[in-house]
Amino acid sequence: MTGVVVKRGALVVAASYNLEAGALSFANGLPAGDYTIEVTATGYAKTVVAQTVTLGAPALTADTTDNDTAHDIVITFADDLNWRTSITDIVYGGVSAPSSVYTLSEGTLTFAAGTLPAGSLKLTIQAAGYPDAQVTQVVLDASNPTNPTDPTNPTDPTDPTDPTDPTDPTDPTDPTNPTDPTGPTGPTDPTGPNEPNTYNPAPGSVTETIAADVRGKR
Repeated sequence: MTGVVVKRGALVVAASYNLEAGALSFANGLPAGDYTIEVTATGYAKTVVAQTVTLGAPALTADTTDNDTAHDIVITFADDLNWRTSITDIVYGGVSAPSSVYTLSEGTLTFAAGTLPAGSLKLTIQAAGYPDAQVTQVVLDASNPTNPTDPTNPTDPTDPTDPTDPTDPTDPTDPTNPTDPTGPTGPTDPTGPNEPNTYNPAPGSVTETIAADVRGKR
């Protein structure tokens, strides 16, 4: 190989490179942008490749404190001024958010209370020269804070795993639970009417015979 030329548009860009078996790398990287890289070698036709260089977008962190429709939703990130000033669009649910509903500042993206709908939202921030930054933001319905349809909600009366649910068949304090050893109708209840014991001996047992004899003499 006799030469490597890097161009950004018509401008030649000075760049240090390393050549290894099967690989051409640039030691100090290249700024974000679109490039053409020309490689020449004696006896071979010039090879040209188009290369787009993007910068890494910061990771987004969802709001998990008072993240409901009655409060601001604040998404945080490690601030990067270049990325922040390159943002072109903010999308959730496939819809671009109007700039009037959010505020972008150092390390935070804030949506005003009530501007995001309740639900689990995939939010994407697009910035020129950067890959998309994405996060899933859960927004709770402030008018229904306990969310009674949530099967993991311990206060949901229809939740079969709720230990306070009186209809829960696994609730050991449920008086109607037939497997409750303390329940008045429990088959293992020593004082229960259906439990064979000294008060209710099993039919045909010695105790039953004696009990019958005693009853006959009264």
